[in-house]
Amino acid sequence: MNYKDIKYERPDLEAARATLKDIVRQMNDAHSTEEMLAVLSMYEAYLSHLTTRLALTQLRYYVNAVDPACAADMAYLSEHAPKLDERTNDLVSALLDEPDRAGLVRI
Repeated sequence: MNYKDIKYERPDLEAARATLKDIVRQMNDAHSTEEMLAVLSMYEAYLSHLTTRLALTQLRYYVNAVDPACAADMAYLSEHAPKLDERTNDLVSALLDEPDRAGLVRI
């Protein structure tokens, strides 16, 4: 597949924050190690998709920084992407606060 064949869609970072917030809620609501591992698996899959979209936004900008649409998407990304870190930090906190954290480490 060539770069030009990849369909570009601007990442919706507000929707991403909402999805990550929901994943954190599911992690906090998990009642077993198995449930937590399932949530982590969902998080990893979502994060993989999201980081690919973010990388494509950056790549489009680096290829054509003078294109106003690419510049606007990059500005949007620069402004809103750091807010995603808050949700990742919330997930890490939920994992660290887990009473059976040792059970997660064993697996």
